[in-house]
Amino acid sequence: MAPVHSFQSALTLSDLAVAKPLNSLPTHNVAGLVEFGCRHEQQHHKLLLTAILLHPFAQNPSPSLSSGATH
Repeated sequence: MAPVHSFQSALTLSDLAVAKPLNSLPTHNVAGLVEFGCRHEQQHHKLLLTAILLHPFAQNPSPSLSSGATH
């Protein structure tokens, strides 16, 4: 459990390092930055999901596609 607690402490410190400059911004700017960050992270999740879903096709394409057969 010690490595987990160490990792959590590091995350807390990095959260504080990010939060400190945000405290000096007007509230509407912070809300916009948070929304932008959330949308950015959603893009990462979609790209990862797409890669996971398409990986099997890259590893084992359909025999009809690999042989050049036409329908």
